[in-house]
Amino acid sequence: MDNQHHIAAIEPSGRLYGSEYCLLDILDGTDPNRFRWTVLLPRGNGFDELLRQRDIRCEFIIPASLGNSGKLRRASVYGRMLWRLWRMHPDLLYVNQAGSLRAANVMAKVLGLPVVCQVQTLEDARWLSERQHLQRCVQAFVCNSEYIADQTRVAEEKKCVLYQGIPEHRLTRAIENAGLPRAKQSQEPFAIGILGRIAVSKGHYLLLEAAKHLLADGMDCRFVVIGEGLTSADTKAYRDEVQRAGLASRFEFRGYRTDLQHELGRLDVLAIPSIAEPLGRVLFDAAEFGVPVVVADSGGLGEVSTRFSIGVRFQAENDESLAEALLQTAKNYEQVASSFQTTAVEMFRRLANDTYMETMQRILQSAVSSQKTSETWLGDK
Repeated sequence: MDNQHHIAAIEPSGRLYGSEYCLLDILDGTDPNRFRWTVLLPRGNGFDELLRQRDIRCEFIIPASLGNSGKLRRASVYGRMLWRLWRMHPDLLYVNQAGSLRAANVMAKVLGLPVVCQVQTLEDARWLSERQHLQRCVQAFVCNSEYIADQTRVAEEKKCVLYQGIPEHRLTRAIENAGLPRAKQSQEPFAIGILGRIAVSKGHYLLLEAAKHLLADGMDCRFVVIGEGLTSADTKAYRDEVQRAGLASRFEFRGYRTDLQHELGRLDVLAIPSIAEPLGRVLFDAAEFGVPVVVADSGGLGEVSTRFSIGVRFQAENDESLAEALLQTAKNYEQVASSFQTTAVEMFRRLANDTYMETMQRILQSAVSSQKTSETWLGDK
């Protein structure tokens, strides 16, 4: 097709975290008559299977162990990537994690390609801000919240801020769940869940401290940990900390799970105690399935919670504040749950995926034409 643009996306990890799901939404939502995609990624980390199911072309050039490789090994891999890109003749290079921009910058210069770069973590925002020389080849930096945008020092004419769009099927499910009033599981201890990668930054250790307060105050509750650490050592370290606290009988470790409807359906409330979370995709997961949340008031997570007036907020990094928010949620459960489900539907309607994709495609189209672009979309009015 004469008007179809070929985009090569670099996805260095291929693991199923927030940035990969964000890219998947974009791949699903772009008009195939205007854009076709090839994704360069490692094989076997989960993301490749989702791409295969969608019949999206993959190039398995990046080894899963690249981050631990020496300079010569990395140079060899980047050389092969450059060769494959030269053979592909893409119109645009899409960098899904800003940490890959150093290598992408060289390839873009050699091949004369424009670049779009996603900035979705605080670490990437700070890393990128200190490397002005890598920013020249980029037509647009796409930040996933105002919080991340404020931390990203790039030219304003290249800075975009886009919340995540919500596909129609997720809105439909939220509406269905809003029609099913939630009641506390009265025959069971109050079920408090936490979803995502086990890490200090995600608030797992803060939740453990809050658990000590709640149990000391006589609250009958249990804790469900859905997810694993980045490494098995991270998971073991948290399990050991729970064991040392004498709370092993109160904590259930579910490991990595994909059936969120089942997992979240077992909970009374989902705690999202992340420290400086860039956006908080987990909040959208809870909203889809109608499970009320207690969220930290900082970062992009606090930003989204405040903008859409959704969730019970607590003071970030304060275990006593988290414990109090969970206690009040349990005491006023039916009211909190009903309010959350209603607000979730309103939020999803404002985060219309059609508008999100229209904005994203304008960014891609401008970048293909080597034009700098700045767009902001924080949901429909």
